[in-house]
Amino acid sequence: GTGQPPAPRNRTIQLVFDRAMDKPAVESAFQVCPAVKGQLAWQDDRTLVFTPAEKLARAGIYDVVLDQRARDAQGAPLNQAYQFRFATAGFLEVAQVIPAPSTADAETGSSITVMFNRPVVPLTNLDAQKDFPQPVTLTANGNPIEGAGEWLNTSIYVYKPAQPLPGGTIITAKVGANPGGRPLVDTDNNPLAADYTWQFAVQPPKVVYVTPGNGSAQVPIESPIVVQFNQPISL
Repeated sequence: GTGQPPAPRNRTIQLVFDRAMDKPAVESAFQVCPAVKGQLAWQDDRTLVFTPAEKLARAGIYDVVLDQRARDAQGAPLNQAYQFRFATAGFLEVAQVIPAPSTADAETGSSITVMFNRPVVPLTNLDAQKDFPQPVTLTANGNPIEGAGEWLNTSIYVYKPAQPLPGGTIITAKVGANPGGRPLVDTDNNPLAADYTWQFAVQPPKVVYVTPGNGSAQVPIESPIVVQFNQPISL
């Protein structure tokens, strides 16, 4: 059924009967909808295998039908038509990103988190991280933002900018479909269909604390004047 994990696109379809079958009758009763070109072959008197001539469509839904023309070797037909449905694997997808698209007030110290819908890297030790894909890039006003990324688990990637994000700017983030010139694929080799790009805004600089306070009276002349901002300020 479609509630099962998606099937690989190059998978064969196998029917196993409880007894020896009339092979020509079974073959005439077998069909796949939508129609798929391929070859039928018997492994033994009870096991029929259909091998598609080409990979099945990505994210497709297929019905396999065996109608009542099928019968066993003694001529007994099926008591009713048999049908089952399966789905093939789709593309790797970005399931969620943080900061979310159109965020208006991301903090300057934000990291960028990308969650995929399926595992992308294997479970392994940290030493293998250097060989894993690094799919995220950031730009602000067309200028790249340097940083480094790591995989927290098989499907969550975090990119940490080397410096605080510039305040009051629009950040463009991208998950590349071909980072480093290699397709970004899940562990079953299903690719990301295209680059995933989104934007978010970093909160602008603002004053959060001053001393002496506004309207203070009789302030000692040696008192320092302190102005504190919500983020690092270039001097």
